Amino acid sequence: MSTKTRTDHKICRRVGEPVCESPSCPARNRSYPPGEQGRSRSRESGYRRQLLEKQKLRRKYGLRDGVLKRYFERGFQANENTGHLLIELLERRLDNMLFRMGFARSRAQARQFVVHGHIDVNGKKMDSPSYEVDAGDVIATRESSRDMDRFEEIREAGQAEPLDYLDVDFETLAGTVIELPRRNDIPVELDESLVVEFYSR
Repeated sequence: MSTKTRTDHKICRRVGEPVCESPSCPARNRSYPPGEQGRSRSRESGYRRQLLEKQKLRRKYGLRDGVLKRYFERGFQANENTGHLLIELLERRLDNMLFRMGFARSRAQARQFVVHGHIDVNGKKMDSPSYEVDAGDVIATRESSRDMDRFEEIREAGQAEPLDYLDVDFETLAGTVIELPRRNDIPVELDESLVVEFYSR
């Protein structure tokens, strides 16, 4: 196991759940934090709970702290529920939508596909994982990339039931964003109000 992988799973252990979404994540069997004191830690401060929720959100979407904070600042400036808007903005990232459509096994793999030029948005190559999709956008694996082994494996593995805001054609590895996702539609189990409290200190 690489150092990066060990570090990623350490974060999962710290927050007490497999936020990496890997079926082999050790947090599925060991929900207590890493280290000898992990089993006996029974009470947490309010700050620690806020920090853990922030780390959980950052890990889920694979973002650096500075990037996540910029998303928070955008949500904070809007005249809406800051926590809900934060999750909705993260969900609109191209790498996330590619993952939600089932065209990548993880957001990290989705990000790699985008950066390496395998993805089109509305018929044009898009190499920015942070591109913000809009309602009506068509996201597709480029025709020149569809026969690559990695995409064949994903196609053959099948797909889970798509989310209501997505229309997916798994044969052509293309999908349409029917409407922008709202917080209630997004399958992220997290108390975003604690993240807002963390950044509002």
